[in-house]
Parts: sequence; structure tokens; C-alpha cells
Amino acid sequence: LYNVGEYKKASQYLKSVLKKNPDHVLSRATLINIYVEQNKSKEAKKECGIIYMLDRQVYNTILIVIIKKN
Repeated sequence: LYNVGEYKKASQYLKSVLKKNPDHVLSRATLINIYVEQNKSKEAKKECGIIYMLDRQVYNTILIVIIKKN
């Protein structure tokens, strides 16, 4: 869904995954991408904070990608 631009459906799906497994870093990382595409910086920042606590390597990679996009 994310890859074809259906961000609303994709984010709903990812949130349902996170209800079952809050530590699923890939779902959180994909949500960050969706939020960045939708200019929802507050939501993206919240997910970044959670990923920072779960997996610092993924967090650092996300920061690099976001910086390169801007």
C-alpha cells in the first residue's frame, strides 16, 4: 500500500501491526516515511523517538535518509 501511494490505508495497517507488536521497527520506520510524505512532522518525530529507544542503528539510518530528502 505504501509503495503505491495509499498512505492512509498503509498507515492504518501499520498501526494495527503495532498494536500487536509495538517493537516492530520496520512498521515504525515505514510510518515515518508516510508521515514525512504527508508533512506530518510531529507524528514522524514521535515515531523517531520510539525507534531511537528500540534500535539506534535504524534511527541513525532514518535520520540520514530524511536529511538527504530535504
